[in-house]
Amino acid sequence: TIRYACTKVTNTNDSGAGSLRACLESPNSNLCVFETSGRILLARDIRVSANKILACQTAPASGAMITNGGLFIQGSNVRVEHCEIRPGDEEVGTNFDQRRALTVYAQSGGNIVENVLLKNNSISWAIDQQISTGQGSGGSITRNVTFYQNFISEGLWRSYHSGGSHSGNALIGSTTGATFLIKNLFANSRDRSPLMKAGSVVEMINNYIYNYGPTQNSNLPRLEFNASLPSRLDFIGNWCVNGPRSSGNPFCLYNQPVHPSTLAYMFDNRGRTRTSDIQPETDIAFNSSAGISEIRVVNRTTSGILDVDDILADIAANSGARPWNRLDVDQRLLTQVASGGTLGNHYDCVTTNRCQFED
Repeated sequence: TIRYACTKVTNTNDSGAGSLRACLESPNSNLCVFETSGRILLARDIRVSANKILACQTAPASGAMITNGGLFIQGSNVRVEHCEIRPGDEEVGTNFDQRRALTVYAQSGGNIVENVLLKNNSISWAIDQQISTGQGSGGSITRNVTFYQNFISEGLWRSYHSGGSHSGNALIGSTTGATFLIKNLFANSRDRSPLMKAGSVVEMINNYIYNYGPTQNSNLPRLEFNASLPSRLDFIGNWCVNGPRSSGNPFCLYNQPVHPSTLAYMFDNRGRTRTSDIQPETDIAFNSSAGISEIRVVNRTTSGILDVDDILADIAANSGARPWNRLDVDQRLLTQVASGGTLGNHYDCVTTNRCQFED
């Protein structure tokens, strides 16, 4: 049994007494609640240790927004909920090449990170990935990670990443165990919604993916090409809707595993290539004959699965950081999604003079 000691976040400083960092990085605090609101400008990522609950819904007024970096979760039994995390592109903060919103990662040396719930967060404007999982060498394991009812949107495309144009929504790292993506909105990002690396085990259920990128292969749910390890995917009740920047990309799932033991189960999904239940389930996928299973291959989530026709209304009502008092950015996203494909853009930057829409 874990006994939680409550610590109050009383200011928006990067560090020091009363800061969010002091609560999340200290082994002596477990439950972080807010007595303040406003922007928390980070000088570097916050390293979240084990047995933590971050309850951003306790922040008054419009809540607390974490910027210029993100949360790097390196311990088990962590819950982050109702937080607004928007790293952005200001010069101060986490190195641009690692500027993510949420990372779940077991450090090298046999460490285990498990039982992490990331629920009802609003995530945008990262320069590398918006969300990411993975583990180091030496037998380290990351598993049982759930992303539930989040808004994940607007990864910055032509920003300051040293690798050039980026904009990754989500990366599920190689050999990451049991990862659950449920009732999330992925919107207005060009790449990786998500990319599931070789050896990953994923349930992707009741997600709405809107205004993805224009090229095939890279930007929608995808099992990694040239996979050297077998992956498992349950792909159920997801809806992919093309927007103004999605031309030329018809499929909702890119299923091109090389490893002969990789398996994907598909049921009740919608997209440009599967518009009704009368079509074969596999019409949703590119290379639909590769590694298809007739039965679920992960089969961990067994209740609360919605019919695909009901997911947008459910996400609009219940997902994101503050569904009871919508943030302006989130309301804009919902307006764009409700347009059915006519509104939305991909962004290069947020605060610099380089901002422009994708050409």
